This record gives sequence, structure tokens and C-alpha cells, in this order.
Amino acid sequence: MGIDGSSVEGFARIYESDLVAMPDIRTFQLLPWKVNGENVGRLICDIHNPDGTPYAGDPRQVLRRALKRIEKQSMTYYLGPELEYFYFKGVKDRTLLDAAGYFDQVPDDIGTELRSRTVEALQAMEIVVEASHHEVAHSQHEIDLKYSEALKMADQTITYRYVVKEIARQGGYYATFIAEARLRPER
Repeated sequence: MGIDGSSVEGFARIYESDLVAMPDIRTFQLLPWKVNGENVGRLICDIHNPDGTPYAGDPRQVLRRALKRIEKQSMTYYLGPELEYFYFKGVKDRTLLDAAGYFDQVPDDIGTELRSRTVEALQAMEIVVEASHHEVAHSQHEIDLKYSEALKMADQTITYRYVVKEIARQGGYYATFIAEARLRPER
């Protein structure tokens, strides 16, 4: 599918705007919820130039080039991220959902419930969760994924972020990641 790369903030300059999103069929995964009663899935795309060559600025392509350099040194690169995020009552209501602290296990806490539902959704998508807990700040949560090969983990991380946000949205809440909260304050 053709895309306008210059419309993606920080992705492509105006003269590189004509790009193609090419699905990587190996990334197809059914989502563990339905939309309007229909099964839906996620599919991650590689970005190509109009002539079919890989676009040099595609993050997946950048990672592949780095992995080739690592492979030439007879090494394999694995990642195991510890991704943290915050829950709020809504997009415009930045009221925190809980007052818990590091590793608190409050059974009737809505943040804990949302995090548990997120872990279940990730596991249903065969994304292996190693640990899950409340972080230091109020309404701050963390789900750790089991280490995996770098490109697979990059794809899983994008999926993880989507699942966290979607589970929160389904519950009527809002989830945001730390860097997002600092770099792009929503109005």
C-alpha cells in the first residue's frame, strides 16, 4: 500500500514522501479481542521505495543492517525489555488510577486488573511475559518480556505498546509510556 512518508513525523522528507508499506506476512498475529464482532489481526510492514527496494530509513531495515554487522562478528543480539507505562482515568483526565508503590499487590486496584488483562492478551498472542509488577510511582506499571532475537523483540515491543493502550481504552482508561509523557504532552 502506498503511504506518504512525509506525513509521519520524523520519518521521511517531503521528497521521500512516496513510499510503500509492504506487509511482512511472518508478523501476522490474531488479536485476542474482536472489533465489531469480527476477528482482527496485526501485521507489521516493511517500508519500501516505489521501485521496491527497502527504504533506508525504515526502522526495521536499520535494525536488519545492524544485525548483519553483528552476525559478521559471529554474534547474535537478543533483547529483553522492561517497559514501563502509566495509567490515567482518561486522555484529558490525568488523574492517576492508583496510589500503589513498588511491587504492591493490591487485589482490588484497577491498574493491577488492567495490567493482568494485558498480560493475558500478550500471552494469547504468544508473546512470553517474564514478569509483571507495579513500579515506584503511583499508577506506574511494568511488564517484562522474555528476551528474544532483536527484530522479533522489536516487533513484539510495538505490539506490546498497542496492547497496553488498547486494553486501557477498552476499560475506559488511558495508558501512556514514560518517554511519550515527557516528549509529547497531550492537550
